[in-house]
Amino acid sequence: SLRTRWRSAALMSSPSVLSHRAVALKPSLTLAISARAQALKEAGRDTVVAGNVGLPFSSVVRSLGREGIFVIEVSSFQLETISRFHPDVGGILNLTPDHLDRYDSMEEYVGAKTRILSNLGPGDTFFYNALDERCRELASSFDGRRVPFSSKGMVEGGVYLDGDDMVRWREGRGEVFMRRN
Repeated sequence: SLRTRWRSAALMSSPSVLSHRAVALKPSLTLAISARAQALKEAGRDTVVAGNVGLPFSSVVRSLGREGIFVIEVSSFQLETISRFHPDVGGILNLTPDHLDRYDSMEEYVGAKTRILSNLGPGDTFFYNALDERCRELASSFDGRRVPFSSKGMVEGGVYLDGDDMVRWREGRGEVFMRRN
């Protein structure tokens, strides 16, 4: 089954995993995640983008060595059953009332999505939508590194869209790291 393949892949993974949950992604955020994967490839890191974005994670989990990096999208459905899945970087892009046909309430849906945090700790990174109040609340209680992002303006300590530029806030100033085509 799909659920069994996902759980097996999550347990077999030894390279670094950057995981995000993407529901109703804005094109700029999809671009940012894809650009991050491309930047890692250009820096000489073996990188594979997988999950709900195309290649199943289970089909590529053994394709990288220990230094490789997986960038994967994990659905709330998949997060329901995780026990040992531990990405180095995890994120929630939004907490909007999607998939309420599957969940009895918004709280149940948020609970499924926030399981991405269940195995993250002080040495890990959580990226979150700075415009989403629930995401900000989750970030405030996370012990590791927190990286906010915004598609609608500057956010200190994070990443934001400024016109056609993706900007990363570093050392007290914004630094363009990517331009939209």
